[in-house]
Amino acid sequence: MASLAGCQDLEDPAQYEDMRVHRQEIRGGSFDTENTAVMGIVTLQGGGFGICTGSLIAPNLVLTAQHCVASLNSEFVICGDTRFGGKYNAQNVLVTAEAQLTQDGRDYFASAEVHVPPGDNDVCGNDIALLVLSQNVPSNIAQPLIPRVDESVFAGEVYTSVGYGHTGNGSGSGVRRILGNRSVQCDGPRCPPVTSVQDTEFLGDDGTCQGDSGGPALDREGRVLGALSRGPNGCAGSVYSSVFGWADWMRDIGRSAAQRGGYQAPNWVTGGSSDAPIDLDNDGVEDDFDNCPGLSNPNQADQDNDGTGDACDDDRDGDNIANGNDPCPDNPDTSCGNGDDGDNGDNGDNGDNGDGFIDDGNGDGFIDDNGSGFVDGNDGLGFTDTTGSGSSARCSTATPTHNIPSIPWALGAIMLGFITATRLRRP
Repeated sequence: MASLAGCQDLEDPAQYEDMRVHRQEIRGGSFDTENTAVMGIVTLQGGGFGICTGSLIAPNLVLTAQHCVASLNSEFVICGDTRFGGKYNAQNVLVTAEAQLTQDGRDYFASAEVHVPPGDNDVCGNDIALLVLSQNVPSNIAQPLIPRVDESVFAGEVYTSVGYGHTGNGSGSGVRRILGNRSVQCDGPRCPPVTSVQDTEFLGDDGTCQGDSGGPALDREGRVLGALSRGPNGCAGSVYSSVFGWADWMRDIGRSAAQRGGYQAPNWVTGGSSDAPIDLDNDGVEDDFDNCPGLSNPNQADQDNDGTGDACDDDRDGDNIANGNDPCPDNPDTSCGNGDDGDNGDNGDNGDNGDGFIDDGNGDGFIDDNGSGFVDGNDGLGFTDTTGSGSSARCSTATPTHNIPSIPWALGAIMLGFITATRLRRP
């Protein structure tokens, strides 16, 4: 664990007299086009608008600060006195993955739900919120980040801040910037009382003013540690709401969001683990659930249901004949049109006796049931009847001088078309 050498004096009360909630900038950060899952948030209120930052942590779920989506009774935070008012209308909260905020409504996703922690409305210790979007953010626009819900931060831990704030002089807001090599000063329960950092918070580095309010602190693996809440006067530090401190509440909202969005809830929701999913073949299916983890097979086809996907199964149809030696490797019976033995039956012929004709077992090459060479009923006389009397006969009983041609099998194929509709991003 890194030491605190060179850090500010955490016991100095003067540093923490004015804990501003104003949206803060990343001072000295660089323009960031890569972290598209760190999203700009625009709130429309009273004829104006505000800018914040959020983190996409599931296809339709954004983490941010509560003061970005709710009113406050004070510009400054005094723990125990400064409180949240009502939430903003969800439809007035828009998010975008664009690196620079635009005026094009098609670049934004509208919120459908605004969630804040239940209970106390004190800003200190409760400045966190989740936005459930009205539609999922397509994966080609942004891949969700993973919140580190299973491990708290520690003093000296290095993180990166990202946000859409101004550059320190009031200009340049609305542009995503990134600044690395920040350091955690203390975890909430271990912070000196003078800092006013609560148990569900942690104190970040000095001198940067961090990312815009609601923006993430990202650990070395790119996981979200928290959402920016406030900072002391002069950017001497920054207070983050910890995702570890709100893990249970976040999982509850995460399950609801997954149900609304129609996707499988991520592992941090269902298993409580913040480990990044492993997908070595990059087919969109985690290795733990992939029936061919070493070979891309996004449709997970497994026709013999043996747990090994068709893409890597040496015997796809499960008939104990290797694909390379199997004339019909995709079907163990006659339903493929030629059977496993390359014919129209079960055993190498067109019937059931191996003679190459459609017959019923006598090898004479005719469709019959008695060896007479005629299609008949049961009298053996070559007539189609049911009594054996031959009374419905219309021809002689002589053996014909021609063969009945074999009947070709009609092989049909059904093609299933998949139509993928890409939805425009609209407010």
